[in-house]
Amino acid sequence: MFQRLSRLSKGWAVLAAGALVASLLAVNATSATATTDTPDERSNLTACLGEALTDWGFTDVPDTHVFHDSINCLAHYGITIGTGDGSTFSPEDPVKRWQMMLFLARALGPANINHSRARAQNFTDLGNLNDEARDAIDLLVTNGIATPASNRTFDPEGIVDRTEMALLLVNFLDAAGPVVDFDTNGDILLDANDDGSQSQPDDYFQDARDLVPVAADRAISAAYELGITTGVDPTPAAGSAQPGLDLYYRPRGSVTRGQMAAFIIRSLAHTLARPTGLSAQYDGSEIRVSVREDDFEPVVDAPIDMFFIETEDANRAFTSRGDCSDVDFVDGTYLCEIDFSDPTTDDDGEVSLTVPQLILDGTDTTVWVWTGREGDEFDRRMATRRGGADRGDRHRRWRH
Repeated sequence: MFQRLSRLSKGWAVLAAGALVASLLAVNATSATATTDTPDERSNLTACLGEALTDWGFTDVPDTHVFHDSINCLAHYGITIGTGDGSTFSPEDPVKRWQMMLFLARALGPANINHSRARAQNFTDLGNLNDEARDAIDLLVTNGIATPASNRTFDPEGIVDRTEMALLLVNFLDAAGPVVDFDTNGDILLDANDDGSQSQPDDYFQDARDLVPVAADRAISAAYELGITTGVDPTPAAGSAQPGLDLYYRPRGSVTRGQMAAFIIRSLAHTLARPTGLSAQYDGSEIRVSVREDDFEPVVDAPIDMFFIETEDANRAFTSRGDCSDVDFVDGTYLCEIDFSDPTTDDDGEVSLTVPQLILDGTDTTVWVWTGREGDEFDRRMATRRGGADRGDRHRRWRH
C-alpha cells in the first residue's frame, strides 16, 4: 500500500508539449527495423532529468564541460563521490580498474539490479585497496560482470580501455535484463523496447573487429547499437568502400573519468534508474512516470494524476485564486485531484499514461503530472515546485 509519499520533496512534473512532439517525430522518422550505420537499440528514456541534473559543484567541471550533465548525474545517484576532498571529479584522468568496479557496484542499486551475494575471490593484489573497493571487485566478479586478470590477481591499478568499457557495461545490462541477453553460442541479443523482439547487432567497427577477440567485438557492437558509444573519429573511406561503420572505435584507447561518466549514464537509460521524487518523460508512445524514494527505491502504488491545457502558457491553467481552470484530464474521476480511479505505480515504481491527442496533433500544450494522497488537489501554489521534466530540459518551452 502506498504510504511513504510524504518523504518525497518533489511530487509533480511539467512536460512542455513541444518536447513530446519533437520526441514523437524523432521516433516516427526512424524505422522500427534494424538500420545499418544507426544505433537501433538506443533508449528513448534517460536517467538524467529533474533532480538528477543538480550541479554538485565540482570545481573542475564547469557548466561548459562536455560531460557536465553526465558527471553531475553520476553524483546524484551516488555512483561517484568525487576525488581528493570531494570538491573535484578529475574528468581528464584515466579510469583505473578498481575505480570502475566502484562505479558499477554503486550503480547496481539505482538501476534496481538483483544480484547474488559476493563471494570472496581472494585476489592477492588488492592489499592497497579499501574495503569498499575490495567488496565491489568481489561482487562484480561473483556476478559475472567483471573478469579477473588471472585466477589469483585482478590488476586493480590497470587502466580501463575502450574494449573493457564495452564488455563491462554490456555485462552490466545483461544483469539488469531484459535489454541484453546472451544466447548459448555467446551471441548478444538486444531488446531495448522490452517487447520480445530480440535482434543481434548488425553494425561493427572494422578496427575493433581486426584487433580484439570475437566476444569483445560483439560487446563493442552491442554498445554502439545501445547508444552507449558513438565511436571516435571518421575513417578515411566511407560507404561501400569502408567495411562496417565509417568510424574508428580505437579499442585500445584509454577512457577518461569524464567519458566513463557519459558511458555509464547512457547505460543507465536502459535500466530503472530514475531520480528521487517524481519524474515523467515520453518514451515514443506513452508518458512514462517514475516515483522514487530518496534512496532510489521504487514507490509502489503511488496514485498519478495528469491534466493538460491547450497552451504553452502554463499560467492560463489557473484562476486568479490559484485553482485549476480550463484544463482537461486523461484518467481519473476528478479534475486536478488525486482520487480512487487514478492510475498507480507498479512494483517498479512506474506507470505509463496516454499521451493527449492534442500533443500528437502538434497543438501547443502543457501537461502536468503529479502525485499526492487521495483527496489532495492541485493549485497554483503547488505549481511553484517543479519535478523532473521530459528529457531533463528544465524550465524550457518549445514552440511549433
